[in-house]
Amino acid sequence: MSYDKTDALKYIDILQACITRMANNSEKCKTWCITIVAALIALSLNGAQGGYRYLIFIPIASLWFLDAFYLYLEREFRFIYNKYLELYDGEIIPDSTYKIDPSVFAQFRWGKICKQARSISIFPFYGFLAIALLIAINYSYVLCLFGKIINFFSCRW
Repeated sequence: MSYDKTDALKYIDILQACITRMANNSEKCKTWCITIVAALIALSLNGAQGGYRYLIFIPIASLWFLDAFYLYLEREFRFIYNKYLELYDGEIIPDSTYKIDPSVFAQFRWGKICKQARSISIFPFYGFLAIALLIAINYSYVLCLFGKIINFFSCRW
């Protein structure tokens, strides 16, 4: 099969579009996380604090994983992109044009995804959010408990 330069450039554009889409999905994960957590905080402040208090951590954990997965896919597409640019020198068109090898993504790589979850672009956002909410939830729970204890003893005396 013969390819010309426009085919190679179009393939490079496809890979760049995939990389951009994965980066946008990663950004949307952060946006959805803030939206869902804010809604759950509003529900918990609405009087049903006991029921929703620890539900806040479910969207944080799931969107943290999904964000790490998108970052993993983005890096895999960058690897394919860079490998293709190494093979394409401007004249000779590689045989891999218009073929994205699915064997790269065939194995679900937990190690690489967990490594991405600890990366500098993801961990500070979700980690700080989880720790701040954990401290706020426990602090407010302790204050509420102390308030009830104080009210109990002040009514008795």
